[in-house]
Amino acid sequence: MVQSLQQDDASSASPSEPAGLSALKPGDPHYRAYVGPPLEYDLVGASQFRLLTTLGLRAGHRCLDLGCGSLRAGRLLIPYLDPGNYFGIVAGAEFAAPVLICGFHHSGTRLAADVMRRLGVFQRTNTPSQEWSYIQVLNTLLCPHWMDVGGIERFADGWDRSLIDPDRLAWRLAAAGFRGDGCWGHKDPRTCVTAEAWLDAFPGLRILNIVRDPRDVLGTLPERYARFSPGGARPQEDMPFWAGLWSAYLQRTRAAMRMAGASCEVRFEDLCADPVGTARRIRSELGLPRALDARRLRELAINPGKVGEHRNWLAQGTLTARQVSWLDRLAGDEGYERAST
Repeated sequence: MVQSLQQDDASSASPSEPAGLSALKPGDPHYRAYVGPPLEYDLVGASQFRLLTTLGLRAGHRCLDLGCGSLRAGRLLIPYLDPGNYFGIVAGAEFAAPVLICGFHHSGTRLAADVMRRLGVFQRTNTPSQEWSYIQVLNTLLCPHWMDVGGIERFADGWDRSLIDPDRLAWRLAAAGFRGDGCWGHKDPRTCVTAEAWLDAFPGLRILNIVRDPRDVLGTLPERYARFSPGGARPQEDMPFWAGLWSAYLQRTRAAMRMAGASCEVRFEDLCADPVGTARRIRSELGLPRALDARRLRELAINPGKVGEHRNWLAQGTLTARQVSWLDRLAGDEGYERAST
């Protein structure tokens, strides 16, 4: 995980020195060798402190020390800065294993993200869809044609590996309030397409995939999605295109799940029917550290009417039997009952 070192933790950062520092090599498991040449530990720390103060660092300023290690500079900065003004993080196993919350648009990813927060997964959000615009931009740059089956297929040929920078992400997460007392993750349907790129940057990442009946999914897509359809038709009037896109997202996510450090796939319908039991399975399969709080999970805002919505649309004539028939095969392949027409 990303380990937080607050000012009152300074005393625990330096274990007892073994005899003979000269025998240690950089990288050895000792606080002086962990961050470089052990005999230069004091000199380098003092140089860092002098450089920062020369450049204008004062006691009333705040210092975010990315990669603070064993507090080579931090042990000098902590007593110098006013209380609460030093924060250091060092990337570890939990930071290297984020949780990607995947699922097609309108599949229940927002509900899944809410569950993950209650299981201790930190998520930065700043959009109406409860996503992080920084991740949205990264995913769009990685795969500009994320709403085109052909573009999704071409993505596997390669992407710009410089876009996902773990150090930059660590800085942004810390600035957003991540304190390293658990793991972090993000929710963006585009990640279904770009998951392989995230795996390249974080080989130990975990994937939660939420699947919803495709007939319910495509029936809820708003009219503004027409801009993605080749003919500009409303989603409900171009079921073949959207059925292919739904399938492509699912295939890409499942391919990434086979390479992930841990993965879990759940149905939106199961999460609505039994949030506590489903969350328990998610926690177990993804190896999340926080204990499950059943009371908080029962407080989730769940609308049971979202399950099986296509049946109502059929009865009301909002969707036709022909429109739903395009999706029946996909739904059947995923174990859903065929629509009664």
